[in-house]
Amino acid sequence: MSEVAPTFSEWWRLYGEPYERAVIEAGGTPWPLDPAKRAVTADKLGLPADTNPMELRRALWERQHTTPRSRHTYG
Repeated sequence: MSEVAPTFSEWWRLYGEPYERAVIEAGGTPWPLDPAKRAVTADKLGLPADTNPMELRRALWERQHTTPRSRHTYG
């Protein structure tokens, strides 16, 4: 039996936010906060380059969790 994927809010709390915090603490810039990387990702998703970082994260998460090739497991 496979685990149900978390909602975006759950994913953000459990994985996204801690990851971004660790990147910042290590002196880096998370991709959603880097304008150049954000623009590239937005373009791939068909969104404007100035899309709000949280909206971009959500769009990417939704794409990854609603496509037939999605095989993410959690737990």
